[in-house]
Amino acid sequence: MSGKNNIKKGPPTGKQESLDIWERLASISTDLLSLIDRNYIYRAVNDSYLRVYNRSREEIVGHSAREILGPEIFDKLVKDYVDRCLAGEQVRYQSWFNYPTLGRRFMDVSYHPFFDVDGTIAGVFADIHDITDLQIAREALRQSEERYRTVLEEMEESYYEVDIAGNFTFFNDALRRQLGYSRKELLGMNYRVITTPDDVENVYTTFNQIYLTGQPIRAFTGKIVRKDGKTGLGEISVFPLRNDKGEVIGFRGIAHDVTERTQMEEALRRSEERYRTGMR
Repeated sequence: MSGKNNIKKGPPTGKQESLDIWERLASISTDLLSLIDRNYIYRAVNDSYLRVYNRSREEIVGHSAREILGPEIFDKLVKDYVDRCLAGEQVRYQSWFNYPTLGRRFMDVSYHPFFDVDGTIAGVFADIHDITDLQIAREALRQSEERYRTVLEEMEESYYEVDIAGNFTFFNDALRRQLGYSRKELLGMNYRVITTPDDVENVYTTFNQIYLTGQPIRAFTGKIVRKDGKTGLGEISVFPLRNDKGEVIGFRGIAHDVTERTQMEEALRRSEERYRTGMR
């Protein structure tokens, strides 16, 4: 196989200028590039394509895609996408493939119509890019997020996430039960709905301070209103929620219902006051 990627083509089915451009791109691309005609016959492939199949150009060009890819892959996956492209659609999909030299790889596949001189579609240009590492990272992140969500759902404490305007974007069941709303009702609800009117300014000032400084507040007490109208007290921690650029895009934290504890502490304080008064 020569260092220069000479593309061997069958009968001319596309514009020569387009084929020349395709050849120049193919010679420097690490993607798997191929051109098949309307009969699913390979008319051109680049060196990267040859390497992953461990075949010579003559063993692929002039042969059918069904023969090279195998009936299982071609009939059940590839053919429908190719037919859509032959009908004029640009197609993109992602799937696992097995290659003789690479093994199992996750590929990002793009199909583009290849036009003849008279404007009719003569074939399909395929660009296949290996994104296995990205897919593995995605799967690891998904599993990590699933474990994270499971932990949150099993917590007795209420966990929440709100956007920069204070609208709920995520929460666990503990918060939903604490406030008495369904998941559908609570999602997108603004913090003002669950805050007593006399405490809205206090909550806004606290969150605004975190937004301006970027520093979390471990605990502050807020007055909450449940769906049934009953009020209570929540001990709330607030942390900035950041995007990939480090910008604050919202807030997250944990809320403890301290209504009963506060009532007990108040009752104890009054009892102690009465006791001290009685001792005078």
